[in-house]
Amino acid sequence: MKRLPYTKCPAFQTGSCFMLIIVISMLIGCKTANYGRYKVNREVEKLFNSGQVLADHTYYYTGSNTRPEAVMGIQKNYILDEELWNKAGDIQKNLKFWVEQMNNNLSATGYDILAPDGKQIGIYYTPWSTGPVKMGENNQVIIFLPEKESHSRQPRGK
Repeated sequence: MKRLPYTKCPAFQTGSCFMLIIVISMLIGCKTANYGRYKVNREVEKLFNSGQVLADHTYYYTGSNTRPEAVMGIQKNYILDEELWNKAGDIQKNLKFWVEQMNNNLSATGYDILAPDGKQIGIYYTPWSTGPVKMGENNQVIIFLPEKESHSRQPRGK
C-alpha cells in the first residue's frame, strides 16, 4: 500500500493534525453562529442607578419580583423569547427598588446588549456573569439567564 505524502508528517501520525482540523472546524462554526455579545457600559450603569426608563425599550427581569437577579431593556423593534424572562409590569415603579436590591450586597454592572453586527439592541444590569445572546430570524432574540454559579462577584465595598 502506498502512503500519501501528508501521512509522513510526524504531527499527522500522532493525531495533532487531526486535532488541528477539529479546532479549526469549531472556530469556523463559532464564527458563523448568530450570537451577540455584551459590552460593559458605565453610562448604562448610571441609567439604571438613576431609575431612568427608556421609552423605546421593553423591560424584563429574572429572579423574584422582590429580589431580581438581572434587569434588562430590549429595544421595541426586537422580540424577546420570553420563556426565560418576566416582562416588567410597572417598570417606572419597580426599577429603582430592583437596582437597590441587586446592589444591596453585591455590586451590579451595566452592559450594552449588542447584535452580532455590533448594533446595540438593549441594556442589561446584573451583579452576575452575563449569559449568551442569540439572534434569530425577524429580530427575534434569546437572552440567556445570568450565570450565578460560574462567577463570584466581590461584595459591595471591598
